Parts: sequence; structure tokens; C-alpha cells
Amino acid sequence: MPFVQKFKRLLNLDPLAESLASLYADHPRGRPRYDPLAMLRALILMAMLHKTSIKNFANDLRSKPRLAQIAGFELNNTPAAGTFYLFVDRLENGPFQSKCPHRVLPADSRHGKHLRNLKQEKAEKTASSNATMIVSTLIRLPTGAMIPIAKSSSRVRE
Repeated sequence: MPFVQKFKRLLNLDPLAESLASLYADHPRGRPRYDPLAMLRALILMAMLHKTSIKNFANDLRSKPRLAQIAGFELNNTPAAGTFYLFVDRLENGPFQSKCPHRVLPADSRHGKHLRNLKQEKAEKTASSNATMIVSTLIRLPTGAMIPIAKSSSRVRE
């Protein structure tokens, strides 16, 4: 018996099929979903191989057809890293329920807002570097020298 069949028989996830199917809408829109059993099997395989990055594991599935076959995916049809992250969110959120404005999903609370204000940090860095440049220019000037006003000339007048 080939290894792939042995692995699938050893890691029989068929009893979970109904529970995993409940994570998805009854009448989904968009592209067809990947087999939830294959998705879960791939995550278990990732843990068994001591992989810590979903992104790198998704690339491995794409570049190593045998690995994709063991997980249960068709060759040249493997999920991207984002699909795995969405699947983990579905596992965390539980059975599918249509969106409701008053209900906060467990995975949404983990995805909170950014703690850093990058626009403000960039502005502060720019202001700081401008101030540093002006101070360093003033330090290098000889006593009594004038700073040029014209932008075209970069030399200091004496």
C-alpha cells in the first residue's frame, strides 16, 4: 500500500467531515472551497514536520507535489498561505453564521487594530532628521558665517 494511502488511513479525519463542513455557508459564493479535511490534514502535517511558518509551508506544498498529495490536495491546486489563515479563523469562529453587526467573532478580536501609528512615526522621523541636518550644518559653520537662503546654492557664504 502506498505511503499516501497509509498516511490518510492512519490520520483518518472522516468523522470530522460534518463538523468541518459546518464552518462554511450552505450556498457559498465565489471560488469553490478546498476540502476542509485536506486543509486540516495539511495543518497537522505542518506540525508533524515542525514547520512554524504557514507561508513557507504553503510554498512547500506548491513546490513539492508529494507533500501536497499526502495532505490530500490535487497536484498544482494547493491553497495559498492566506487560505490557511482564513481556515484557522473558521476553526476559531465555529459553525458558520451570517454576519450580524452586533456579533463579534472570536477571530476578529485577535485581528485588532494596529497599535502603531505609522504616519505619525514617519512624520516624527522626518522632522527629527530635518532638525538633525540643520543642527549638524550649524555646527560645521565657522563663526559669523551666513547660511545660504537660495536652494540652488549649497555653499556657505562668508
